[in-house]
Parts: sequence; structure tokens; C-alpha cells
Amino acid sequence: MIYRTGQCQVLAEPGPLLDISARVIRNPELSTDPVMLDKLRAVLLFLAKSPDKRYFIKPSFGTYILVTMIHKVLPGVREAFMYRALKPMAVSSCLSFGFMRMPYVVAKQISIDAGFYRPGFHEENEREGIDSMPKLILNGFLVRTQVFVREAITRPDLPFYSYESLLADPKAFITHLLAHIGLGPQWADVAMEALAEDSQKGSRFSRKKVDRTGAETVVSKEAEELIRRRAEGEFGLELRGSEMQMVNLLNQWR
Repeated sequence: MIYRTGQCQVLAEPGPLLDISARVIRNPELSTDPVMLDKLRAVLLFLAKSPDKRYFIKPSFGTYILVTMIHKVLPGVREAFMYRALKPMAVSSCLSFGFMRMPYVVAKQISIDAGFYRPGFHEENEREGIDSMPKLILNGFLVRTQVFVREAITRPDLPFYSYESLLADPKAFITHLLAHIGLGPQWADVAMEALAEDSQKGSRFSRKKVDRTGAETVVSKEAEELIRRRAEGEFGLELRGSEMQMVNLLNQWR
């Protein structure tokens, strides 16, 4: 949507940021290291080369860990967090990736990032089967959301947009988002044209290639109970309804 306006250069999952985030994930102390902060600032200024252009960075899951650091090195940058109800997100991801099994070490790292890794974690999650695709993905979304939730406590300028609010009122959603990043409402209709298109056309994740057979059974009752317990007990996130919609986020737009 942002790209369609022609008013921003979109940088999708920039490699240099992924490199920095990988180092910070391996060594969290680097998040406050002056040398690493200077490197991050230099990378961002390198990516946004022209002072006459607007740049929109679309982060991957791996770069979520940098949100606090980015605010430190470029305090004027405008950020937003977009999320979706957890169950539909897990279903979509599982179907897109074809239920590939991920290494246990990935689940462990996700838990370390979230701050709920503890002695006995391995045995506990072996029993609960956290290495299954739906549980791993759901835990990953909780981690990513919690990073932004912690940041939003002191950041009233950091809005939270739900995917469901986009579907409910696309024009209002897009107009508000554009205003947040400094673009006027005259660009809303152009941006909305992108909604009818398949953003993954030609890739393995295109709408035509993803088999949705069995979508309703992707997230088991056991997985749902585990995620609800962790979301509410360890993260303080309220999940409402059968789709597990997060409803108590700060700075939540609609």
C-alpha cells in the first residue's frame, strides 16, 4: 500500500539490519553498546541515502528486536506496529510454509528473546510439543508483540494497527496510517488499489499456490490453551474470542 503511493521508497527486510539483529539476538548486551548503536545509525543513514525522500522500512520477524535501538539512534523516526489475531495468523503461516518442522533451537531462542526461558524449559516444552509448527509460530508472534508492547509504555507515538481493522474499514485505516507517516489523505485511494492484488504473486506464498485444505484444524485445542496461558500469564496480553484477538494493547487504533 505504501509503495503504491509513490511517495516512499520501500526497503523490505534490508540485509544490513538483519545482520545487526542476528548479532543482538545472540548477545542481547549489544543492544546498549555504543559501538553497535553507532553502527545501526550508520546503516540506517546508508539505507536512507537521500534527504529529499521518504523511506519506509518493512521489517522481517528478525528485525523486531531493533525497535528500541532504532528509537535511540533516530528519535524522530515514525514507527507503527501491525498485528493480527493469533489463530488466523498461525493458520496462514502454517499453510504457507507447508508445515515445515523447525529446529528446537529456534523455539529456545524465541523464548530467550521473550525473557521466559528458564531452567527446565527443554523438558517442559518437550512434553508440550512446542517444536510443532503452530505452537512455534504462535510463540514467535507473542515475542514480537511483547517487544512492541514494552516499547509502547513510554511511547504514545507508537500506534498499534490490527489487520482486522484494515478489513473492517480500509479507507479509514489507510488514511490514518498515511497521516502517521506524513502523507495526506489524497494518497488513500491509490494505496487502496493494492488491496485487491496478491502481494505474493509469483512466489510459493501466492494465493493460488497455498492449499487451505484443513485450515480449520491447524491450531489444536492443546496449542490454543498453551498460548492463552502464556499470553495472559507471562505477557499480560488478553486474548479474546475463538480467533485469539489481542484486545488490551496500548495505543491501539480502534
